[in-house]
Amino acid sequence: MPCLESGHFAMDDYFTPEGLTAQLKAGHELPLLDCRSQCEFARRHIIGAINITMPALLQKRLKTGTLNVLGIIHNNDAKKRFKRYWKTHKVVLYDDCSTDLNENPSSFLNLLLEKLRQEGCSACYLLGGFSTFEQRYPELSAFLDSETDSTIIGLRNLSLSEDISDCDSENSPSDISPLPVEGAQRKLIVACVLSVILSFLIASLPPLSRSHSLLCSFLSSSFPATTFLLIFFLLFVLSFIILCISLKFF
Repeated sequence: MPCLESGHFAMDDYFTPEGLTAQLKAGHELPLLDCRSQCEFARRHIIGAINITMPALLQKRLKTGTLNVLGIIHNNDAKKRFKRYWKTHKVVLYDDCSTDLNENPSSFLNLLLEKLRQEGCSACYLLGGFSTFEQRYPELSAFLDSETDSTIIGLRNLSLSEDISDCDSENSPSDISPLPVEGAQRKLIVACVLSVILSFLIASLPPLSRSHSLLCSFLSSSFPATTFLLIFFLLFVLSFIILCISLKFF
């Protein structure tokens, strides 16, 4: 259900969904700040909006003045885009369903709106919030994955600030140093190295056409003589322990 609109504010305090739509369709650059949670923003948001989420601790710093608005934008691209317009264009904030800011003066939307105005910015909020706007103008809302210009900012932002789609990479294993494996005379394409301990010698066995083959002929080249003695000694000790246990129970 959309929120009911209220008429208790001056026109400079808010944008109606119709007014915001007219500005967007006319091509006006309006910085849009989405004050909802990241989950709600990812599900659906106004095209071109920037999502801002802040924990209570940073909201307190923002309120006391030890943190400014630009300080909460950690994404460089979003910060440049916001700085380009925030002093010359009207900034529009919205949450899910706000009609009367006096009903919840301690809300994050109220705090951010007041802070923007203190820093000399012309800011207002979207009357009725995103729920009203989405119902009336669904063509102007988008999913997070379907919009490349959307940028999530705030402490919970874990996305990369730069586009890595153009990086120099191929859809194949990378060419790494072949030193940990046998055959160091030539470059190898290694997808996964299970062990890089230099004391291990990884033997390369020739392919055989029969279903089974003996590996004894390859063991002498893979293990030194001391290793064989150690293996036989451990086998002898293990057999002696098993024998003692068997005699004890029988």
